Formats: sequence, structure tokens, C-alpha cells
Amino acid sequence: MRIEQVRAALMKLERRGSVEKVLALMEVRTNPALATDPDYQRTFNGYYKMGRKKGAFYRHFFSMLREAAYAPSPPSLKTTLQNLYAHTGERHLSFGTKMLVTITDDVVIFDRNVADHFGVPSTPLPRQDWLSEALRRYEEIRRGIQAFTQTPEWQQMLALFDDKFPKAAHLSEIRKADLIIWAAYEP
Repeated sequence: MRIEQVRAALMKLERRGSVEKVLALMEVRTNPALATDPDYQRTFNGYYKMGRKKGAFYRHFFSMLREAAYAPSPPSLKTTLQNLYAHTGERHLSFGTKMLVTITDDVVIFDRNVADHFGVPSTPLPRQDWLSEALRRYEEIRRGIQAFTQTPEWQQMLALFDDKFPKAAHLSEIRKADLIIWAAYEP
């Protein structure tokens, strides 16, 4: 990715208030009860474009988010995806990663734009072996983002991000890279 693309991505993140929204959503880490707040839920749904689901889905999703935020350590992606499926009957790799990235810095978001950038399928998960396929796709994205942060240009990109968003300087490098790539390829 060229530096011009990074600058354009950072401007897009700034224009949309994306980084500020991420930081606001991360407040659930210190106040897990936020997950039950309707305004917080609307912000989460709007930012992550969760679409229209049945009320039972949202109740379970935000209950899981609250429990994960209270837990001494976050659940694994596998556990999160299994729990979502067990209670909703739906396979949601993207939503599972969005939940986890809200409570921990070690996760990246499985997003169509980022997946496309790394050549990872973003098609619906198969019915059989969906969990192993979801975890495989996620690991491909994670490895791609980690490799992105090892490029010679990364330190300059990181400095640009931190200059543009000083309140987010504490975010992990993997999260910053995820945001940059998402914004660079988001239509």
C-alpha cells in the first residue's frame, strides 16, 4: 500500500469519526454494563453495520459482549462463534470478530473489504465444517495484517496514524493496521 493511500484512508477515518467510535465502543472494557445500554447498542449496530436481525439475536449478542467484557480474559474466537451459533442458529464470523475486537486488542475484524484485499473469500460460510472454515479465513486475514505491519513502510504509516489520532495512539499496531486497510478499501 502506498503512503498516499494511507493518507487517504486516514482522512476517510477522520471524516467518518471512525476512530472516535471505536474508542467509544471500547469503553465497554471498563464498564461492561454499557453493553445493555440501548444507545451503546445503536452505536455498535450502526458503526458495524449489523443490519436487521431479530430481537433475540441482539439480546444474546450483547449479553455475550457484556459477559466477555466482565471476564478476566476474552473468550476465543472459536468459543464465541460456537456460542453465537448455539443460541441464534446463525454463523457470524464478522460479528464474532467485531465483538471480540471491542474487548481485546489481539483480534482483527473479518470484513469483506479486508478479506478482498488479502484474497480471502468473504462468501457465506458452508453448512458443513463452517467453524473450521471460519477459523481458517480469520487466520488468513490475521496473518495478512501481521505481515502488513512488518513491511518497511509500516513505521511511517504508524506515525501518520498516531499523528492523526493521538487519542488512539494506545491502540495495538494490529488494530491500527486493520483500520487503515479497511478504510483504504472501503467503497
